Amino acid sequence: MAILSGYRREQSLGVIKRILSRLKELSTDESAFKKYIKQLTILSRLRKLESETKKEAENMPIHYDIETDGLYIEGLKKGREEGREEGREKMLLDAVKNVMTKLPQTSDHEIADLLNAPLELVMRVRRELSSLQ
Repeated sequence: MAILSGYRREQSLGVIKRILSRLKELSTDESAFKKYIKQLTILSRLRKLESETKKEAENMPIHYDIETDGLYIEGLKKGREEGREEGREKMLLDAVKNVMTKLPQTSDHEIADLLNAPLELVMRVRRELSSLQ
């Protein structure tokens, strides 16, 4: 809880070093020390000192593996899902453009039905292609 105490910002590095040193002294084994570092890192986020804490922890003989952190894993999953969604949207846009160029007489409603795409998307692509011509 010392990481949350009322010290000045310029003192934070010294505080982090002292906390890590004390945690090392009190830890009975490596797994306990890793657990304490993880807890300290989470608490340090509240003071926006996460990067400093991680940097100092990395300087310790025991390394904290960020890839096992719950928030890291959650962020990674969210990023992957956002990437998939962007990929789906791009593929749908490309498909709409492809149908419009190969079958120019096809109506927006028919294209939307054919590709199972939102009508608004099809209409927007039609406007964009019209403005380019």
